[in-house]
Amino acid sequence: MIVSMNVHPRLMKRVVTRVPMSHRILVLWEPRVHKPENFKAKYISQFGHVFSPSPYWTSAVRHSCTHKFRFPQGQLIDSSFCPWEERKSEVVLFQSNKFSLIKGENFTLRRRVVHQLRSDFELYGSGWNSISHSLFDLVRATIKSIISQAESSISSYKFAFVRSRNVNGYIINKDEVMSTFKYSLVIENSSDYVSEKLFEVIRCGTIPIYIGPNLEDFGIPSSIAALAMPSVESIQQTLEDLKANKNLQRSILDSGREFMNSAAFKEHINSNVFSFLGSQICELLVSEVQGKEIT
Repeated sequence: MIVSMNVHPRLMKRVVTRVPMSHRILVLWEPRVHKPENFKAKYISQFGHVFSPSPYWTSAVRHSCTHKFRFPQGQLIDSSFCPWEERKSEVVLFQSNKFSLIKGENFTLRRRVVHQLRSDFELYGSGWNSISHSLFDLVRATIKSIISQAESSISSYKFAFVRSRNVNGYIINKDEVMSTFKYSLVIENSSDYVSEKLFEVIRCGTIPIYIGPNLEDFGIPSSIAALAMPSVESIQQTLEDLKANKNLQRSILDSGREFMNSAAFKEHINSNVFSFLGSQICELLVSEVQGKEIT
């Protein structure tokens, strides 16, 4: 049996032909903007089963044997974080400066936010304010876009070399710093999956201003975040509305903690997700072996 974490074309050439189709399992972890090969029909067709953490990805791969699982999340841990009233009112953004030229990417939106709302944000992450880093990543993203033949996003070239006075660089203890802010901006790499970013913010007791897919499609209540459209104007307006409404602030904070303490959230917890994946893959293998014994 082969269990492949994302598509790896070079590896597939060497090993898949030795393994029966029903024993080739693909687990998708990365969106199209990162791994366009994950969604190429010529690769997907070489697997007997595909596991996807996003209903949007399930539709995109169009495979007859697709199985769903939750994207793994960390648990809510009670701790002595900074009290809400004593936190900073600026919005914190914990994300590195990355590039993709594939349609659907949200990296350009992050750079626009950094460029246009610089006075309202504190920024943490690598790759910011570095022309050499940005140029290298931009060239690499261009090459990947050409090789993959994926639909490109020309707007990705805009704001490629953004500089900000509020860049604090990479830090090891993200939770400790994040928990000193009232608000966090969470922009998914692309709006077709829910990663760990949203729940890291909630775990630290901050209010997420969230740009991503419809949370309800992932079994997640939309009340756990302040939802914004993928534009700088919408993000700014959402922040202003949030700061002016203390009842809304409390409602979002309470909803986030309530969901992460609920039975429904247990399906999203790391250990449970990997246990589910393991048991599902084992069941597929056992059923295949039993089927051969019967015939």
